[in-house]
Amino acid sequence: MVDFDRERRIQDAKDFIAEGNSEALANVRFEIPQSTLSHRLHGSKSRSEAQSNAQICGRAPAKKQVNRFIERHDKIYTKKERVMPRERLEARNRDDVHEFFPLLAQIRAKYNIQPENEYNMDETGVQEGE
Repeated sequence: MVDFDRERRIQDAKDFIAEGNSEALANVRFEIPQSTLSHRLHGSKSRSEAQSNAQICGRAPAKKQVNRFIERHDKIYTKKERVMPRERLEARNRDDVHEFFPLLAQIRAKYNIQPENEYNMDETGVQEGE
């Protein structure tokens, strides 16, 4: 059950701080614990609000339900995650990626490369495309 008086005091304390007053003074004046007020100032929700959002979602699906759903839908599949080496992560940048795809399209057109003849090759090996 929501304690409306407490929630009102928390909101009043937040407004009080927004006017330029200190958190410590707001804690005392509105009788709100320092940790509660600090969490709310940084975006945390009240317990009742967080729990109501969880109730909307209901229970998480069982693993069997997820597996059956995936089995029924051919276009959905699972894939194991592979960790990308740190060197590759650090070598990437947005500009290089944006320049790559127009260049790739030019090469495909120039040499008439069909998708079934594309291969992905890097330091870990070769992978045939489709």
